[in-house]
Amino acid sequence: INAGTEVYIHHNGVLAVDSCASIKVLGAAGSPVIFQGDRLEAEYDEEPGQWGYIWCSSLSRDNVIDWAVIKNGTIGVLCDSLGGSTNPTLKITNTKILNMSLAGIYGRDSWIEGDNLMITNCAQFCLAIGYGGKCKFRHCTFGDYYSIATRTTPCVLLNNWYKINESLNNYRDLEQADFYNCIIYGNLDTEIALDSNIASTTQFNYLFNHCLIKTNVNVSNTTHFQACIYNQNPNFHDTENYDLHLDAGSAAIDIGDNTIGLLVPFDLDNISRFVNGLCDAGAYEGI
Repeated sequence: INAGTEVYIHHNGVLAVDSCASIKVLGAAGSPVIFQGDRLEAEYDEEPGQWGYIWCSSLSRDNVIDWAVIKNGTIGVLCDSLGGSTNPTLKITNTKILNMSLAGIYGRDSWIEGDNLMITNCAQFCLAIGYGGKCKFRHCTFGDYYSIATRTTPCVLLNNWYKINESLNNYRDLEQADFYNCIIYGNLDTEIALDSNIASTTQFNYLFNHCLIKTNVNVSNTTHFQACIYNQNPNFHDTENYDLHLDAGSAAIDIGDNTIGLLVPFDLDNISRFVNGLCDAGAYEGI
């Protein structure tokens, strides 16, 4: 799907990537690929739940989404399984996901890597990594201020089990869940949930490094939390209008790890991360 394409999906419609198939969304800075519902009246411009989701189904492989805007659906991208490749099931970069009636990205025992993502205004999760798998996110902004209904679930969920029935659970390793130079924030008291089943010997591996996080969970374990700051205002420009640029005075400014910034050298506006010297956390360089 080439730069500048607009994809309109009908109510409950799903764009499915079948086994052994791949989707390649190849947008460009200033010319993203746009996915949205097919109701084009003004009253539907910001209405969640108008269509289903992009589905990277079980055993799909080497899926790529670059420079896209995904809006007004149920789930932005639903990603299943570790796939049949030595590459991530989904590599998603330079993309905005907003106005979802469930989640921005939902992985189920999947392998997802993401850079330069801005995900906001989701009814349940901006990001849910469920049933184990692995993921890595660099310079992403997960900011949830959903106001259409009361949101009770955190912005980011990590999970390594699910219930088969009332007496039986199934466990799958969370092999890796790494967050570098990210912002995780919103209007709840805590915006991360670490949902591991302690009765299981299943792996539950995660790392937050040089991130700004809103949370009330215990962050004293330096194996999992390194050089992060907590519960300080990122000072987003305009959350009501989904603008998560950093205004002056943001606590996210200059807190990033420059070695990670060099790997993702341009922000979501295609501006150098080092225009002011040190890189910031999140998808956007601040003022």
